[in-house]
Amino acid sequence: MMKKKSLYLLGIALYSVLFSGCEWTVDMEEMRPAPRLVLNSVVRTGEPVTARVSRTWFFTEENPNVVIPDAEVSLHINGQYVETLAWTEGDKEKNEQGYYQAAYTPKAGDRIALTAAREGYVTVSAEVVVPVFAPVFKVEDRITGILYDGDIRFNAERQLRVTFKDNPGEKNYYMFFCEIEYYAKDSTDNMALMGWDYLNASYEDEPLFSGQKNGLEEIVGYDRVSGRYGRVFTDEQINGKEYTLRLPNINSAFEMDYIYNGVEGDYGHLPNHLPNDILIDTIISPIRHYRVSLQTISESYYRYMKALIEMEDTSLHGDLIDVGLAEPISIYSNINNGLGILGACSGQSVTLELSTKKE
Repeated sequence: MMKKKSLYLLGIALYSVLFSGCEWTVDMEEMRPAPRLVLNSVVRTGEPVTARVSRTWFFTEENPNVVIPDAEVSLHINGQYVETLAWTEGDKEKNEQGYYQAAYTPKAGDRIALTAAREGYVTVSAEVVVPVFAPVFKVEDRITGILYDGDIRFNAERQLRVTFKDNPGEKNYYMFFCEIEYYAKDSTDNMALMGWDYLNASYEDEPLFSGQKNGLEEIVGYDRVSGRYGRVFTDEQINGKEYTLRLPNINSAFEMDYIYNGVEGDYGHLPNHLPNDILIDTIISPIRHYRVSLQTISESYYRYMKALIEMEDTSLHGDLIDVGLAEPISIYSNINNGLGILGACSGQSVTLELSTKKE
């Protein structure tokens, strides 16, 4: 009898816990972790070493200014102290943050070490070796198709061909991206060159990039490999070989005039895809040039950029993250005692004029 009574009282207790309203007050400030330094730097051959230093922030802070302008940032090259980086104010008109800059310009093979210290924070550090750029670098622009837009203007389907040779006997990491001239109206209402903008492309037909999608993603329709800000890849498939990247479906959408079979302006009979004997007479758009870059990058920079690109990609994993069915992508960091990235790269950029002849 006593046993039944005890079970009855236990049931009442459980019922009151499960079904009665409960309220807790949580002080989020008690959960605030100690802030940590964030060090970000990508070392490039031919350019002075620069770095940005900031701090982590707690989500209860409202738009905090986390830039730290009074840190001591030290540069070591191949184990030897070289200098302390000087603070440089950013361009406020361009909304650029301040940064630290050294006088030293690194070269391939240098072992770069950066240390950032500031009172109230744990000192952070990182080290990276500047990679050697791949020999042989040639860029070609080909018109592979011309599309009629239903008016008297056309646009060109272009293919970039980028040839390079992988350094044998070592694991290499690369980053490729392409930019195009950016024009806008100036203060006098005339079209003026404002700089360079990233050019989007479809990478899924290039074997070095198509392998970055898994089979399941292709089956369910996630087969596009985008890359407005470029793509990273390794030499796993091309170790020690000369290779040509072929990047199709670069639709430049430039307005053009053509001479077709020697008849200028007679567009009514033209098919959607014009034959090989097409000659571009004039390019109406002011855009004339591409700027194509290939970089040999450190493993740390590769892992960091790969994570960022995966976050931007349309992928099955990304959609599963959105509905809470997959773990979020972790951003790689190689900063000891802190956060951020110290990467390195060496490479080359080629500016080429747009082709005006269909292949």
